[in-house]
Amino acid sequence: MRLGPLGPLLSPLLTVQLSWRLDIPMDALRPIKETGSLDRPILSLAGEEAERTRLEDTRALLARAHEPKTLVTFPGATHVDPFVFDRAAYDTAVPAYFAQYL
Repeated sequence: MRLGPLGPLLSPLLTVQLSWRLDIPMDALRPIKETGSLDRPILSLAGEEAERTRLEDTRALLARAHEPKTLVTFPGATHVDPFVFDRAAYDTAVPAYFAQYL
């Protein structure tokens, strides 16, 4: 969570609520912890301008993953808009991945 200079103060107040609001333990929200234990192909689509899930975070996550793993980046896109930002690249990458691994 990136909240700028107030982040160290606000982040604990926000994250402490997750456990009781969503009934999810905090450790379950740290995918980097479990990525190395996955035994299946991984496709990650990443907008290069994402602020919350930065490209360097995505790369760190995939560095821990076993092969096969695929990272498709979308220059200029944020976290939620690769499909809208570059539909042609999305329409190429996703079906190709599914064709290979499903």
